[in-house]
Amino acid sequence: MKKSVVKKLLSVIICLIIVMSLAVISSAKIVIINTWEPFEIWTGSGTSSITLGGNYTLGDITASPKAEDFEELISRHSDVSITPDDYIVSDVDGLTVITLKEEYLKTLKDDAYYYFAEFKNIQIPVVLYVATEKITVNTVAEFNNWSWAADDYPGVNLSSFDFPVYLVPALLESISYNGEKLAPWAYSVSSTNVGVRIEINKEYLKTLPSGTHYFEAEFMNVKGIMLKIDIPLMYTLGDYSGDGKVTAEDARAVLRISAKIDSADSSKIFLADIDADGKLTASDARRILRVSAKLESFNVVTVELEKGEVYETSVMTGNGMYMWFWDTVGIICENSNNIPNTNPLVAGASVQKFALSVSESGIYNIRFKKMISWDEKSSPIEEIFYIITVK
Repeated sequence: MKKSVVKKLLSVIICLIIVMSLAVISSAKIVIINTWEPFEIWTGSGTSSITLGGNYTLGDITASPKAEDFEELISRHSDVSITPDDYIVSDVDGLTVITLKEEYLKTLKDDAYYYFAEFKNIQIPVVLYVATEKITVNTVAEFNNWSWAADDYPGVNLSSFDFPVYLVPALLESISYNGEKLAPWAYSVSSTNVGVRIEINKEYLKTLPSGTHYFEAEFMNVKGIMLKIDIPLMYTLGDYSGDGKVTAEDARAVLRISAKIDSADSSKIFLADIDADGKLTASDARRILRVSAKLESFNVVTVELEKGEVYETSVMTGNGMYMWFWDTVGIICENSNNIPNTNPLVAGASVQKFALSVSESGIYNIRFKKMISWDEKSSPIEEIFYIITVK
């Protein structure tokens, strides 16, 4: 056979392989992952439906599941079967609606059931929650290791393994406090690998007094889950009167004390001792007056410690020109590290962190100030105040 003929034959074969490969690629089924589209929660009567539309995107390929392309509903459970006689598939305004029949639903126990909705060009994971009965439990879950200083909200994890029912966000009905349901903004719920996580908004917690509080989480399938949270004290720096806000009256009271017209309440000095020198002065009154007039504000962190316990501040960044210094009375403060910055684009920058501890019970304050590193008497360009309650 001539070489030219062989080359032509090889070219034809290669073209056929490419065409067949493209055909296989074009007919490949898109598989949706990391999401389970929910049916309507079934509570014991009627049917349950799910609507599947053109919102399934993979890269630049958009697959719209059409009713005419539907193939079957496949159960992910070895002990739970489903046949085409158990559901109806219909087209509603171009969207695919799968409806599970009541006769089939009545064969299912309270649980979560997972299926694959198979179409000609796409596979979509779907889930059905069956909640026909609400049981009562008596259990308490605690919010642990949170503080006002942390950026995240206090949260508690509830594991389905700890209850005779499964827990998912879709089944949460309400979070209540003293019998009153919280507004949606006051909390959030999210999925975990084994259950749910419930978080309470700190802005809501600020409306409650310090101490121990209980919330109740009620799901469609379980009630009686109590959530215990200990709310630490939170003080408003400059609020000498203790009414929760900084006013000109607070400044006036501090000014009278500084002029020795009135005596200071020793248990409240920390609230108005802005420069953290252990006494109330006209300088403190002036700063409080500026805050009351909204000309400035205080960045305050509230901390609770046991006697002798060490607390480390958040990282504070300085540079060759500015460093952090502190003023305080009664607090042991150590610069726990001063790590040179390794970023060549930020000349001379460094990281500071401080270890704080107190040996006696009481309430203390410490003022951190970012100042010119070689002049501790210069005006600070930034301040952070810590109010520390030692039990």
